[in-house]
Amino acid sequence: MRIFLDLSYLFCFGSMLGYGIEVLFRRFFSAHRWTNPGFLYGPFLPLYGFGLLFLYGICSLPINISPSWLKASIIILILGIGMTLVEYIAGLIFIKGMNVKLWDYSKMRGNIQGIICPLFSLFWLILGAAYYFFIHPYIQQALDWFNANVYYASYWLGAAYGFLCFDLICSFNLVAKISKAAKSSKILVSYEQYKLSAADARRKRTSQFLNNNPGFKEFIEVQKRRSSELMGRIAFKDEATKEVRKADKANKEQRKRNEILSKKDLEKELDLTQNKPEEKEVKK
Repeated sequence: MRIFLDLSYLFCFGSMLGYGIEVLFRRFFSAHRWTNPGFLYGPFLPLYGFGLLFLYGICSLPINISPSWLKASIIILILGIGMTLVEYIAGLIFIKGMNVKLWDYSKMRGNIQGIICPLFSLFWLILGAAYYFFIHPYIQQALDWFNANVYYASYWLGAAYGFLCFDLICSFNLVAKISKAAKSSKILVSYEQYKLSAADARRKRTSQFLNNNPGFKEFIEVQKRRSSELMGRIAFKDEATKEVRKADKANKEQRKRNEILSKKDLEKELDLTQNKPEEKEVKK
């Protein structure tokens, strides 16, 4: 049971982490725009989930090789080759089974069927090295925490898998429609290009609707101005409350100082009154 929960946690965590990596990579390096990198609607990339399972499994094996640098080199090489194979198998399943290409490396040098290429195999090798040296101990700590708080963590894990199952049903429904059209036309559909063209079509429809309905466009602009004004007021109130709190804090500190000074003055007066009779006796 514990092994099943560990594997479920690793798959879910890897899928979500991989989604974040791909979103940032496509935004700043490849597509230069915010786009959904996977065939699912939600923040999951199952390819990275299986990849994390593979990385964790290889790094957890008791491999006794000396010296240590040779052991690390062999494990990292296995990780890079294994991740490339996982990528190739996943891409091949969609191409052969559904006539859908989830990613396309056909413009890269040395590519094989546009599914894998030397450049991204190098990236997998670097990722494997980073996992082996830096990430694996933290993954082990996360699993230990998960097992120590299994009732609390399993609740959120179950919610994530429930959302993932619903997402899989909806996404495969869309992919099945695309696959049916692709097979009837005897073509291979690039899912990435389909998503980009669909996003552009939605933007065009939105712009056409706004141009054809200037009243609605004006309404949106008014709402934007009102929301910005409201946010400005909230920010001003926050600054005002900060200033009021600072002033209250300063007043409290001043009152404390005054109380301390008044106590010192009283102590001085008491000392003087006690010393006066002694002075009179000395004069006598």
